[in-house]
Amino acid sequence: MINRVNRFLARDFDDLFEDALKNVETDFGILYGPNARPPGPTPSMKKLHKVQKETGNGNIAKAFMILSSDSTYQDAADPEVKAKLLEIFKPEDPTKSTNGRVTFNFPLTKAIVPKDVKNAIAKDKNSAPGPSGWSFKLLKVVAKSTTSQTLLASLLNRILHQDCPLQILSCLRDGLLTVLDKPNGGVRPTVSSDAFLKLLARSIGNSEQEVASAPLAPIQAGVGLKSGSEFVVHTVRMLLHTHPDWGCLQADMSHAYDSISLAAIQKELRKISRERVHLMATYFDLFVAKPRELRTRGDHRFTVHQGVIQGDPLSPFFFSLGTQPILADIQRDLKVGRVFAYLDDVFIVGPMDKILDLFDIFKQRVQTIGLNVNMVKTKVLNMKAEPVIEPTHQEQQQQQQQHDQEQHDQEHHEQQQQQRDLFDELEDLDPAIAAMYPVRRRSTPTADEIQAAIEWFHHGHVDRTNQNEVDELQPNQQTANQPQSEQDE
Repeated sequence: MINRVNRFLARDFDDLFEDALKNVETDFGILYGPNARPPGPTPSMKKLHKVQKETGNGNIAKAFMILSSDSTYQDAADPEVKAKLLEIFKPEDPTKSTNGRVTFNFPLTKAIVPKDVKNAIAKDKNSAPGPSGWSFKLLKVVAKSTTSQTLLASLLNRILHQDCPLQILSCLRDGLLTVLDKPNGGVRPTVSSDAFLKLLARSIGNSEQEVASAPLAPIQAGVGLKSGSEFVVHTVRMLLHTHPDWGCLQADMSHAYDSISLAAIQKELRKISRERVHLMATYFDLFVAKPRELRTRGDHRFTVHQGVIQGDPLSPFFFSLGTQPILADIQRDLKVGRVFAYLDDVFIVGPMDKILDLFDIFKQRVQTIGLNVNMVKTKVLNMKAEPVIEPTHQEQQQQQQQHDQEQHDQEHHEQQQQQRDLFDELEDLDPAIAAMYPVRRRSTPTADEIQAAIEWFHHGHVDRTNQNEVDELQPNQQTANQPQSEQDE
């Protein structure tokens, strides 16, 4: 690798291209030749290997997401999948695509230093390799010494100065497309950029992004603000607790990264002083503003004319920069309340009637920069009143039956308790009379019978039936008190 970097810096591009063609022929023979290696593991085994890999690297949250995901790979050559992808990667509109897109024509005076390269490689968490097959795991092996980091920094500066064949810039601009399915029937395209392009973007981000993204806070918490997600969550919770009559509207946008207007991003880039975004503006001009080709693992390819690549380290900053003017306008119109965003998730907090009115304005304004609100995922939260969901006819019948049964059980329980209370009172007044009822009926007396017995005790009279039963008991009691000799007679 060091030998190749030195040949690159010495401008031995012909030899490097010749070696690259040999490598392509070798790789083709390994994959598709007569001695091609057997097919790899099944998708389920690949998924398990990814989980084991992330767990071993300490990325427990990422391993959990992979394990709990039901997404499956889709074939980009399938006509139905291809049609869905073309809806996302729309062809270039000649009336709109070039308007407002002006290249940054100024000399590049800043440079990437070895420290930027070192920090960029250290922050990687084993990201996937791109079309060239190079990964950050290999770059970590190469860039262990200060000398190698210096060589890589020189290589990246040569790329930014376009001091290399245009084929190299074109190859770095391309990406490897992987298509996953969505629960709603849609597709989720993911793009893996080349490891050297990611290294370039991260090195630039280490140099300029912190200063350039600071003015975006506190509206935009996705870049330039440490622990941005926690800031949004706790602030929204505090505002709703302080103002119970307020609401929070969370707006989600469909394929936001793939759809945002590049002209809108470039317009905002030009407003920032050149010293703050010197490298980022050059990167945008070379690798974002120009059409990019997405390769699949087959013969199909897609050309991208709009949007930013999800997975590019600088894409969050470019996306946030393009949406910032609209968010700032909504914040000014809101007056009472707050507007927050975490990348493409927007939160409008304030009085309910006000946030609903501003949401209609927000939907119209984001369309001017190529974005569309996903109404299915858009939610409104109000701590004062929960939304009322009308039950179906069947659910109403079930609820009524359950209510009737509960009422019947409650009445039965109350009757039993009343009987027990009355019987205890009767037993306290006269145990002999209380004992008469279960003997005669072989069951617990009713409340009416017990109440009648209590009234008899208090008023000194009893009905004839009960009196006869008492009289029947008295001879037996007298007989029991007579001597044994009288009983025998």
